[in-house]
Amino acid sequence: MHSLKSFTANEINKQLGRTGPVWQKESYDRLIRSDSDFAEKFDYIITNPQRSSLTENGAYPFVWSRGWSETSLEQLRGDAAKISSALPQDAEGSTLEACAPREFSGDHAFELYDTFGFPIDLTELLCAERGLTVDMPRFEKLMEQQQERSRAAQKSTVVRALDISTEAVTEFVGFEQDEVEATILEIHPQEDSLFIITDKTVFYSEMGGQSGDTGILVADGQEIEITGTQQIGKARAHILSKSQLQVGDKVTLTLDTARRRPIEAHHTATHLLHWALHEVVSQDAAQQGSSVDENRLRFDFNSAAVTPEQLAAMEEKVNASIQANDPVSWTEVPHADIKGRTDIMQFFGDKYGDVVRVVQIGGAPGSLAGYSQELCGGTHVRHTGEIGLFKIKSEGAIASGVRRIEAVCGEAAHAWVAHLAAVETQEIIVSREKLGAANQRLTELGAEQISISATAKSGEIKEAAIEAEKRFRKLQAAAAAKMADESLAELIEKGEPIIVSFESDAALLQELQNGLKKKNFPGAALLIVDDGEKLHLATYCGEGALAAGHKAGDLLRDLAALAGGKGGGKPDQARGAAPDREKLEEIKAAAAERFKN
Repeated sequence: MHSLKSFTANEINKQLGRTGPVWQKESYDRLIRSDSDFAEKFDYIITNPQRSSLTENGAYPFVWSRGWSETSLEQLRGDAAKISSALPQDAEGSTLEACAPREFSGDHAFELYDTFGFPIDLTELLCAERGLTVDMPRFEKLMEQQQERSRAAQKSTVVRALDISTEAVTEFVGFEQDEVEATILEIHPQEDSLFIITDKTVFYSEMGGQSGDTGILVADGQEIEITGTQQIGKARAHILSKSQLQVGDKVTLTLDTARRRPIEAHHTATHLLHWALHEVVSQDAAQQGSSVDENRLRFDFNSAAVTPEQLAAMEEKVNASIQANDPVSWTEVPHADIKGRTDIMQFFGDKYGDVVRVVQIGGAPGSLAGYSQELCGGTHVRHTGEIGLFKIKSEGAIASGVRRIEAVCGEAAHAWVAHLAAVETQEIIVSREKLGAANQRLTELGAEQISISATAKSGEIKEAAIEAEKRFRKLQAAAAAKMADESLAELIEKGEPIIVSFESDAALLQELQNGLKKKNFPGAALLIVDDGEKLHLATYCGEGALAAGHKAGDLLRDLAALAGGKGGGKPDQARGAAPDREKLEEIKAAAAERFKN
């Protein structure tokens, strides 16, 4: 890890044309005492450049850049194992330091980069340490192909300010305001849009897992849609279509509050979910990433599987906080004042300035005495009651040891509940139909039906339908066995080849075969059951039939083919089916002819 730190620091300095330390001196020692200790140190060394905005726009591709907030220790270890397993190995499984081939596959290098986010520079470094070179021409070709695919799939409204640099500074006033008068500082034309940098803005740029804002810009009475917001250094650019705007123009920036408010609700709900996770599951459950927009929230964390009971308890706690309509406040304080406080969520490795913003839920505003407190730069509701209903949609694993919860609140939650209700209603209808059909069949067999209450839910009705079907099949099998015994007794007594057909359920076929075997019938037999949809066929060859050269599998294959079916089996028994029920008599005639030989 020390080598990785030195390597990335050296590359950053080369890019910036300077020398000296990239990070401040670490406050921890260099010993690794546990898995969690390893995770913290690796996290600090590899992801710090991105956290400090050095890699925000991809200018430093040699630094780990696969979304640090969503990368777990297990994933990082998997990536390291991936490159190690791709290197030459000897018979004992040890990596060979000097053996052919001496070149690391460009395909492997690209897979590490594209699929696992492993920087190509680090791949080259690790390979060089083992005396290998990387097939860079192949890697670059695959990169070009990927870029072509990306360009083809990219929507015209999605643009990025990767090649723009500016010294401008934009003041963000969007925590308190939805509209602001601003002055255009810079205009950067793009292929099909403009990047407008202003001195002030109420538009939040996508960062920290929160989606960026949209809205309108008004200039000289003309409204222009702002489709996105891009952070460029300390400036904020508003993305809009072509216009006649000029540097120095006075404009009005107005948020799309119908979109912003649900984003704020989902962001505050994420903080409440984080708090509830610690309260219900474990204080050691560590956040691995989050994402919020107007439609949903996503929260990733380190933990074992969460039980349905724990999810219900978490959901209940969040909704109780919403019902309480607790105040949500934020205040800026010196980082040094709260750095050691365990009651304020802050993440090891994040680079914080001298002043930080604490978002507090509960307690007197600004008192730093809330039940949920996190360092956060995002936008939030003013009271938890503004969140509305909170519902967890799903919970599951996304990597080894990493879980993901997806949830919704407000109108999105009501829509989800309505969807669940519609699904429940449809499942009730389907399950009642299945139960009714199974009960009808039980009645035909003279058996007692399975009843349920009029208010039963879909799960209860489904279980009742399954139980009714099981009871029917058990009774049907018993009836089929009795019918088989009665039907076969006279036929077997004749001692001739048996060719017989029934209109019944397919279950009868197995019982007929079993009956022939139990009675040691020595001859050949063709058994057909017509269930009203297709013909189910079985052939049987006893000792005498086998001695005469008959084989059940061959007979079944040829006879089923006459009705467009197929099947097969062993010399003594075979099964199959055929769709053309009109060929029943033709099949029986063909069997009679075969049995003569």
